[in-house]
Amino acid sequence: MFHSHYASGNFTTPGTGSLLTGTYPWSHQALHIQGTVLDEFRNKNIFSLLGEKGYFRIGFSHNIVATSLLDQFRLDIDTLQRQESSVWLIIISLIGFPEGFYTRCSW
Repeated sequence: MFHSHYASGNFTTPGTGSLLTGTYPWSHQALHIQGTVLDEFRNKNIFSLLGEKGYFRIGFSHNIVATSLLDQFRLDIDTLQRQESSVWLIIISLIGFPEGFYTRCSW
């Protein structure tokens, strides 16, 4: 049990952006559901750091929003595993993400 813990953001996009870049949301600017990190952080992320140390880097998430953030770092990921798109399209349709969200996802 964790008795003292903190989150960098209140939902997936800012929190995942912070985990991947090591910065707070106000620095990387991925603040909303369709948010992307600033260009300066696309080459400053955990995957590039691990690559410099010789690690093989795999990106995977069961969360479609987190997967769209992982896609921003695809140049620093050796293998990016993607979900089955038809299942996620059904889920996204039921949830009702904002218009234009589908075109930003890369499957």
